[in-house]
Amino acid sequence: MSTVFLLVVALGIAAIMAMLMLPRDLSFIQGYPYKAKGTPENLLTEAQESLVKRDAEVVFTEEEVNQYLNARLKGSQGGAFSSFVNFEAVYVDFEKDSSEIYMVRKVFGMPMTISLSMSLKNLQSQFIWRGEGGSIGHFKMKKYQFQPIIAAFKNMASAGQGEIEVLNQMGDIRFEDDKIVLDPKF
Repeated sequence: MSTVFLLVVALGIAAIMAMLMLPRDLSFIQGYPYKAKGTPENLLTEAQESLVKRDAEVVFTEEEVNQYLNARLKGSQGGAFSSFVNFEAVYVDFEKDSSEIYMVRKVFGMPMTISLSMSLKNLQSQFIWRGEGGSIGHFKMKKYQFQPIIAAFKNMASAGQGEIEVLNQMGDIRFEDDKIVLDPKF
């Protein structure tokens, strides 16, 4: 009886590991897979110019943002796992009122996706960015995320600090299907 129980537990662990390691299909994201297409538009400069003029909204498509992010960040894996984990790319999927950021890494040469769902609230001209769960491979989490995953996204955010500062100076930011709308007006 205990042998059968141990077999069931081992099969359960194997199924969870398969869910974690199998990469998600990201073909629904505009700009996936990333292919360098010369020099992408400098979205930071466009956003800064709209802040100076404060006259019209700026709309960036999902594909433009993903091309810009991958050309700009060019991530790398450091730390204890750097010998067998390599950073591949990052993608953002914009949906109505939310976004999900996907990071693609290769673990022992096999692709693995992790994601962080984000929502944005504008409270009295101050933006509150909130993590709303995410996924590791095909394993989805509704509200919470593991600390090592959060740390990876925080490191990526620190690399894009200039972009985040510009976003925080906007009058309004809206996530819509396959685009982000920046409104510099107060």
